[in-house]
Amino acid sequence: LVVASPMPDGHGSQVFKMSSDFKEKKFKIQLGTRGDSWHRPEFVACIGGEQPVCWVAVQQSASPSGLATGQVTHRLLSFPLRRPPVTDEATAEGAAAPASTKDWMKVSVWKFEGLQPGRLLALQSPNNSLGRLLMLSRDRGNIYSVSEEFGCFPLTHPASEGGQAFTAFCSLNERPAAVSSNGDTTTASATTIDILAATKDSLYLLQAS
Repeated sequence: LVVASPMPDGHGSQVFKMSSDFKEKKFKIQLGTRGDSWHRPEFVACIGGEQPVCWVAVQQSASPSGLATGQVTHRLLSFPLRRPPVTDEATAEGAAAPASTKDWMKVSVWKFEGLQPGRLLALQSPNNSLGRLLMLSRDRGNIYSVSEEFGCFPLTHPASEGGQAFTAFCSLNERPAAVSSNGDTTTASATTIDILAATKDSLYLLQAS
C-alpha cells in the first residue's frame, strides 16, 4: 500500500509505502521541506511485478493561499517500490546491492505547463507505444500517455476540439502481445488494452494497442 498525504502542519506532504500488515513504513518521500514550497498530493497509481513503480500527481505552490486559490504548478512524481536487482555484470565487477533506501531510491519529476493532471491509471503490461501510465486531464477531459521515452502525449482529443470530456477511467483488460512465427522470423504485436472511460452521462469503451 502506498499512501500520499499532507503533513499535520499543512506545510509539506509525504508519500510512504506501508508494510503488508500496515504496522510499518517501508520508506517515506518528503515533499515541501523548504519554506518556499507547499505541496498537496492528489492522485496515486502503482503497479507490481518484477519492477514495481508508483506515480503521484501533486500540486506545488509558493504559499498555502496559492493551493487554496489554484495558483499552483502541477507535477508528476515516479519512483520504484523495490530495490532494483544487481545484474550479473555488476556482480562480476564486484558491485554490491544498495544498503539502504536512500541509496537506490530515485524520484523522477515531470512538470506540466497548462495541464491539470487528474486520475492516474497504471498499466501492468508494458506497451511499446503507450508506456505504463495513462493520465486523465481534469481541465481538458482527454486521456494522455506518460512515459520517460515519449514524454506526455494525448491519446484522445480534448473537449474543446470536439472530443469527449472524460471524468474517470479504468482498465478492463490487458491482453498480452500475440507472437507469430514465419520461418526464421518471430513477430510480436503490441499489447492491447481495453479502457472504460466515463463522461457525466455516458460510458465509452476505448481500445489501445
